[in-house]
Amino acid sequence: MDLPLDILKTFVVFAQSPNIVEAAKRLKVSQPGVSSHLKRLESFLPQPVFQMIGRKKALTRYGEIIFQESKKHLENLSIGLDQINLTYVDPKHSVLKIAGRKEVICRLAGKFKFPGKLKFYEVSSQKALDGLLQNRVDIAFHQKAPDSNRILARPIFSEGAKLCVHSRLLKGHDGDPKNLYKSKAFLSQVPAILYRDDAPKTLEWLKHIDLPLEKLRVGIVCSNWDTITKMIEAGLGWSVVPAGITSKLEDVTSWDIPKSVFPIMTYFMLYTHTTRRSAAFQLLMDNFK
Repeated sequence: MDLPLDILKTFVVFAQSPNIVEAAKRLKVSQPGVSSHLKRLESFLPQPVFQMIGRKKALTRYGEIIFQESKKHLENLSIGLDQINLTYVDPKHSVLKIAGRKEVICRLAGKFKFPGKLKFYEVSSQKALDGLLQNRVDIAFHQKAPDSNRILARPIFSEGAKLCVHSRLLKGHDGDPKNLYKSKAFLSQVPAILYRDDAPKTLEWLKHIDLPLEKLRVGIVCSNWDTITKMIEAGLGWSVVPAGITSKLEDVTSWDIPKSVFPIMTYFMLYTHTTRRSAAFQLLMDNFK
């Protein structure tokens, strides 16, 4: 039964009023408007809601039950709306959901100062974006600014890249390690671990050093930097990683790749127009360092 909310409200107010004149005043509508809503109400229900006692329209037993249930649900709806409004007006009661890759969240989480509650979800960049588009999260971290009118993008940080490799894979390779990023012999002979989402940047870098992608010994393609770091530490191959990613293992060494060779990686904070207008988000941005 698809009963309009305004009809239900009219019924509850009428049942609590001494007469239809008073009900119309409380609802700020005309008396015919109240009568029309009450007639429509009965058309939705299988039994009479009203009975005439003298010249007064009163509730039947069935109508009394409908009234009590309707009143309860309208009160609960009002309380629920008040709680929602409080959440959006007072940031102390707000919960903001933020999604992105683990290493990006770990890097940025400490920069947020917020009196409410922040929930972080460690997912891939694509899943973070999907969550934002499906209204399951409020903020997403991503390496791209989507071409969408629904989404706003704010750059939060940029960084270069570095070549990481376990020291045991350097044996037999002469020359300055700082130049490994352009050593065709090293890059083509030692297994490569590639990050899936960085394919365009990788191709641009390889083109710059005149090394075709098919010349690489690509053993692993992964979309998780933590996993790639562990593979590097296990000596499974070399990889190009964001400058902000570090390994605690002394046997893992890294060298910065010139920014002119490997494109700068810019990370964005993505959010919708609705989120931007909320008091909670505005406070979050005011205190974001």
